[in-house]
Amino acid sequence: MKDIMVIPREALRRGDIVWVVDRNSRLRFKKVEVLRIEGDVVFLRSGLSEGEKVVVSFHRIVTDGMRVRTFMEKSP
Repeated sequence: MKDIMVIPREALRRGDIVWVVDRNSRLRFKKVEVLRIEGDVVFLRSGLSEGEKVVVSFHRIVTDGMRVRTFMEKSP
């Protein structure tokens, strides 16, 4: 298999939805195809593109297209 993406488990919403931030700082809901879940990571077969900013924090009220601020985690 190629192009398998791995994301944190907390980034997966309602089974097959991932929240991403677009280049206009807007929240977008994306449907993904989950290959498998192992512990605290999810392996995706499709649905995300390399470089997309995946949201891992939780907010109670969100809407598709909502403006957000991002805080990028620094790489070790």
